[in-house]
Amino acid sequence: MKNFLKARFASVRIECEDTQTDRIAVYSGGYPDYVQRLGLELFLSVGERGSISEKLVDNVYEHVILTLDGEFENYFVSFSPLEREVLVALGTGSIQPSEVAREVRKPIFNISKTLTTLMNYGIIERPMKGQYRLADPVFGDWLTRRFKPLSAEV
Repeated sequence: MKNFLKARFASVRIECEDTQTDRIAVYSGGYPDYVQRLGLELFLSVGERGSISEKLVDNVYEHVILTLDGEFENYFVSFSPLEREVLVALGTGSIQPSEVAREVRKPIFNISKTLTTLMNYGIIERPMKGQYRLADPVFGDWLTRRFKPLSAEV
């Protein structure tokens, strides 16, 4: 992906260091739609022959999340109440079924069933036994920003 980004930026004479292309790759999670959105917003921000800084990548990423708010909200409400609770728990840092169950105050059996359902939908993934995460990193960041615990803001 880094080579693709470097080639695209070079085609419009935009300077972009490896650290910035790495940052774009991490933020987008490799999803072509997010790569395209970030790339377009960066191009519109600096124009041809511009230069991209890490701070600009961060700011543009925040803007992209804001522009996706309506889409993510519609997507989020399409899930059942328990699925939404589980998604919020995963988005705010719980990764093990026991943590998720404690966060949503439901029996572990219900959580295990819901985690399996969400995995079958392709919404979450299990990178290793006993740990879960959201498959879409941008949706995960949206959930984190939208539902972060109030204690984290103090």
